[in-house]
Amino acid sequence: MTEATTPTKENRLFALLPEGELATVVSHLEPCDTPRGFVMANAGATIDYAYFPCSGVGSIINISPEGNRVEAGLFGRDGFRLRQGGGGI
Repeated sequence: MTEATTPTKENRLFALLPEGELATVVSHLEPCDTPRGFVMANAGATIDYAYFPCSGVGSIINISPEGNRVEAGLFGRDGFRLRQGGGGI
């Protein structure tokens, strides 16, 4: 991974790691595109990859048995935040 694509400056979770641990983690990362609508994981399925966004925001979507969809959480370069009740975050 080149300096230009190193996520340490963009991802705030990585910014919290000590330098030695960060170097170990970064050596295993690969950049990838996550276009709008990209599904990172499905409920009940095996999780094959961990994603660490450097920009943007993603949603955790719950789908009811009837097919209704609701946003249950948000994640981005800061980490993950659950939505609470019917109000804001």
